[in-house]
Amino acid sequence: MKIVCLMGSGQRKGEYDRSGRRNWLWAGSLILLLVLLGLFPMTGRVMAATAQTVTVWIQVTDSCQQALSGATFTVVGPGVHSTTGATNGRAPVTLGGHVGCPISNGTCVGFGTGCTTAVLNVPGSGVATYKITVAKTAPGQGSNLRYATCEGGSDCRHGPEVATVHVSSSGAVSATVLNHYPDGTVATWPGGQGAYNGSQDNPIMFHEFGIGDGSIQCDGDHDADDFLTGAPGKHCDSDGDTGANVPQKPALKVAQRPAPRVAQRLTRKPAPKLPVAKRPVYMRLNRRVTLASGRANRRH
Repeated sequence: MKIVCLMGSGQRKGEYDRSGRRNWLWAGSLILLLVLLGLFPMTGRVMAATAQTVTVWIQVTDSCQQALSGATFTVVGPGVHSTTGATNGRAPVTLGGHVGCPISNGTCVGFGTGCTTAVLNVPGSGVATYKITVAKTAPGQGSNLRYATCEGGSDCRHGPEVATVHVSSSGAVSATVLNHYPDGTVATWPGGQGAYNGSQDNPIMFHEFGIGDGSIQCDGDHDADDFLTGAPGKHCDSDGDTGANVPQKPALKVAQRPAPRVAQRLTRKPAPKLPVAKRPVYMRLNRRVTLASGRANRRH
């Protein structure tokens, strides 16, 4: 009986231990739940703690009105450092309804060519600023052997186009694009006091100038700014040497012909006359002979 009693007390002790562990597990779970509820009370703040984002649309064209496919962009800002997917489409497609070049506004509604998107974070307060630049230009098409990262010429020595995008805590987007022409002149799109809102019908616009084979030149000195695909613009010269340091072709030396000789008449002087014995001399000689012969006759 004693042995049985001892075994019974051991079983009860094991049961107490198991129930104690269960109690501690329940207590720990309850404490953890209370902590979570204290941090995130059931008022919707759990949803607010998740980062909100906004999607902005980007479109790229050439120096005029053709939307380009295959271009990508780098996006940098608070919590974002990424590269977009390539712009949609295949061959360049003209954006209709625009006058002049380049165009400052496009659309991605019912027109996908040249369009891509970027996802930006919405700040909890204030305004977050992002920068978007060209990561890879569109591939060459036709006479455009490749494309430049700016608008206005083939040499973008002052840098590529840059979009500055502001995102408010409400998710509102305001963006402008800054372009440096090859000669350093600055242009801002969409121009005036306007801004892109990054929506599908008001995308952030980029421009990539077509680069040619050098047959159309900016200033004629065969350097980086002389690979145009259209008429030279007034901002295409990247090194300021238009008409100044352009090497000139040496002037051709034309053989000088001698002045024609004026034919002159040769006037011959009459040959000098030989002295001729004067007749009186002969007369005198004859006279002497006559006189001599007369004297001789008289002597005889």
